[in-house]
Amino acid sequence: MWVTRSCSRRGCGWTEETATRQALDRALRGIAGRFNAAEFDSLRIRRFLGIYIANATMEARQIQQNTSLDFVEEKL
Repeated sequence: MWVTRSCSRRGCGWTEETATRQALDRALRGIAGRFNAAEFDSLRIRRFLGIYIANATMEARQIQQNTSLDFVEEKL
């Protein structure tokens, strides 16, 4: 199921890898706990005054079998 809410966070570091890891970790933590998946949308890396700044965007997703966001309990 596609949900329109996205999360964009920045990360800084002395290397591209450090800035990227920090931005991705922060973006994943920014996804609400009620969603059970996230889709990577974009990553933009810039360098400013010798420091790398990464901006990562994740889209919140819900993987489920039912067609609504409500939890449905089945009675056996």
